[in-house]
Amino acid sequence: MRKTDKKKDNTLRKALTRFCNEHCEPLSGFEWLTHAIDWQRADNIKVIVVFTTDEQLRSFLGSQMRPQLEAQLMAVLKAEDLAMHNPKKQIVYDTEQQCKVGHNGNWARRLSHF
Repeated sequence: MRKTDKKKDNTLRKALTRFCNEHCEPLSGFEWLTHAIDWQRADNIKVIVVFTTDEQLRSFLGSQMRPQLEAQLMAVLKAEDLAMHNPKKQIVYDTEQQCKVGHNGNWARRLSHF
C-alpha cells in the first residue's frame, strides 16, 4: 500500500468509527464493521457489518433501520469521496455465529472470501 493510500485508509477508518459510534451501536446485536478496498480502484469498496447472531441479523434486515443505515453509510463514504455504485453487493452483512460455524471463528480467513 502506498503512503497516500495509507493516509486515505486511516481517514476512512476514522470516519467509519464515528459512523459506528453514532449509528450502529444502538442496533440490537451489532458487533462491529470493517471495510475492504483496493485504492487503485476505490469504487470497489466493501463494508462488512457484523452482528452477533443470525436471528439478530434477520431482525435488522427486515426492519426499517436497514435502508436508513445504508443511506447514512453511503453519505459517510461520499463525504470521503468514495462512491458505492451497487450497495446491495458492496454492503455485506455477517454474524459472529456464522464465522464460528464456517471458519472456526477465524475472521481473517472469512474476510478473505469477501
